[in-house]
Amino acid sequence: MSFLLTALLFIIFYTYDGYLRLLRWLTILLDEGGVKGQPLKQAEGKYFPDITVLLTVFNEGQNVIQKIEDILAQKYPRQHLKILVAYDGSTDDTDTFVKGYHHPQVQLFRPERRRGKSDTQNKAIETIDSEIVLFTDCDTRFEDGFIEELVKPFQQENIGCTSGMLLFSNANNSHISSSQSRYWNYELQIREYESQLGILAVATGACMAIRLELFRAFSKTYGEDCIVPLDTVLAGYLVKHVKTAIAYDKTPETQRTEFKARVRMTLRNWQGTWSRAALLNPVQYPGYAFAL
Repeated sequence: MSFLLTALLFIIFYTYDGYLRLLRWLTILLDEGGVKGQPLKQAEGKYFPDITVLLTVFNEGQNVIQKIEDILAQKYPRQHLKILVAYDGSTDDTDTFVKGYHHPQVQLFRPERRRGKSDTQNKAIETIDSEIVLFTDCDTRFEDGFIEELVKPFQQENIGCTSGMLLFSNANNSHISSSQSRYWNYELQIREYESQLGILAVATGACMAIRLELFRAFSKTYGEDCIVPLDTVLAGYLVKHVKTAIAYDKTPETQRTEFKARVRMTLRNWQGTWSRAALLNPVQYPGYAFAL
């Protein structure tokens, strides 16, 4: 009985503290041993690949215009930046707002019927010809220079996907917001170390970019934030956490809303990971199997 209790306590410790400590130790060890390799090489001058920001919306109304203007406020060369609003059969006038926003960099993709977010994304990406696709949401706001920072790692040929530093805020500073912040800060630290170790296989869908050539259409039962990084790794490329690419979002204001969101995301992530079960093979992918 005492052995069982000790084992359970160890599992809890490992989950909420031990794993991070282990990653930190491995990072220091490999760095001292020169195993981690050379730092990211930056090209001379500025690096501005063609990028399309994909914004998939459903019943967002005027919020979509605020998001479009947030993207256009980025100091990224206009000739290299496009915005594609994928309209998922909203029941409000979201598409009317987008159509009325006459701007050469903004395009609207509207399927004949509602397909669900994932399927709408799959079809919308078929129309994109940019080198990089950036996924984001209407509620997410970019800090100045976000896009430029997010694409920098793509200068390295073995980087296939990048994920920004998403920070959460809540106007009423509620307990749920505080708890979310503590949990999320822990998660971001894990991602930073996994990224340095080359075993990162997750990303944040609200601020994630991928090379267009690596994108593979996925089932509508999964979310892009889970499947895209996994497919990137299976293609032989690395996922990079970019802590200098900062974006902001709001936390749910009630426990019920937060719980429902956690259940939905956890189920989709489990399903998505098992759909790419090869990455759980410790013989074929030891680092990724360990991390996942």
